[in-house]
Parts: sequence; structure tokens; C-alpha cells
Amino acid sequence: MYVFPGGGVDDEDVHVAVDVGFLPKDTPADRSAEQKHLQEVWSSRIAALRELSEETSCVLRAHSTIESREDWQNSEGGKRSGRPFDVLAAPLLTPLGRWITPEESKYRYDTYFYGAVLKGATEAGRDHSLPPQLVKLQSEEREISSLLWVSPLEALIRHELPEEAFTLPPPTFHLLSALARVPSFAWLADQWHQRRRDLSPTDTPEELSYPSVTPGTRTREGEGGHLLSPS
Repeated sequence: MYVFPGGGVDDEDVHVAVDVGFLPKDTPADRSAEQKHLQEVWSSRIAALRELSEETSCVLRAHSTIESREDWQNSEGGKRSGRPFDVLAAPLLTPLGRWITPEESKYRYDTYFYGAVLKGATEAGRDHSLPPQLVKLQSEEREISSLLWVSPLEALIRHELPEEAFTLPPPTFHLLSALARVPSFAWLADQWHQRRRDLSPTDTPEELSYPSVTPGTRTREGEGGHLLSPS
């Protein structure tokens, strides 16, 4: 089964959000609903960046490029940070959806999905960073048996071929289906940029009027979970 990089939110993710100023240092024990909301928003984004680095050895940078974890840690920013990821890239992450595992499942997860468009995808030939597919992937063997760069369309085709052991779970399948319909990365970047202008960076997927890849689709609550469907 192939999924996007990701994992659980750790207590350390909350501490990182406080350290860089995304969250206030002095938070009362009896936190308000707004304070809990802010903690969830920033800690989940930081967890996404951390897991991307841990599982793939790729680092999303604050200037919308991606590089290997080794290059990041050897850079001035990486040395100053002391972390294996660029926490300042957190505001770049656009909320795409929220999926909750059905009630009948043995293990249940409440999962947020985020996306970012890289500068190199929209400015071909004008940026000196490596295209993402040229960044070497190094999987965490304890959690991942196979790791690859793949386009949305190729992933969907391989999912349908009987001879391919390339299964996509529903959240991944529906998000890739939406991405496969996008006319270009530049168009997608414009859509997400407009979304970030219209909405606070602290909005979570369930609060968006179109919490999915594009304004033309949205997530709807199904039986015990959320599905992506035409709006």
C-alpha cells in the first residue's frame, strides 16, 4: 500500500511551535477552545514537515524549494536550526482535507492532509534548486519498504493494473484524483495562493468552504469518514 509521508503529532512538535513563535510561551492549563485550535494547527504542520524529513530524507524549505536532509543540515539555516527540517516552511502548507478512519476499523486515525507547490515546479529554468524528482529519497527502513517519486496520473494508473502491487488507500486515491485533474502547477499555485490570502493560516480543513485540492471539489462527511467528491 502506498501513502503520502506522514505520522503522528509528538509533544516535541508543540514545543517547536512555541520555540519559533507560532504559539505563545505561556499557555494556561485550562486552555480555551481557540488556544487548543492554534496548538492543533501548528503542531500538525510541524509534524508533517518532521515526518517528511524522517521518512524520505527530503526537506521542504521556507522559500518553496525542496532539498535533501543532508544538504539542509549542512546549510547555514540548518546549522542554526539544529533540526532535521525547516520549521519556517510550516506556513507554506495548504490544508487539503481531513480524513477519519471508519468506526469499524481496529485502529482509528484522525488525519490532516497538507500540500505545497514548489517554486521549481512553476518557474522551470529560473530557479537553481533541483527538481523534486532529482532529490534522492532515503526511506526509513523500520516504517517504509518502498519509496518513490510518482506523478498523480501514474499512481492512479498503476493502482488500476492487476499486475501492479500498487494499492492506494481511499484518502490517497481521492487526493491524487483531484491532483490529476489540475491543468498545471502554476494554476494550482495560484489557487492555493488565493486560498492563503482569503483565509488565515490557522484555518484547518474542516473550516474551509472547499477543503480539498481545488475549489472545484470538497470533502464531505461519509459513514465514519470523509470523502472527496465534486461540489
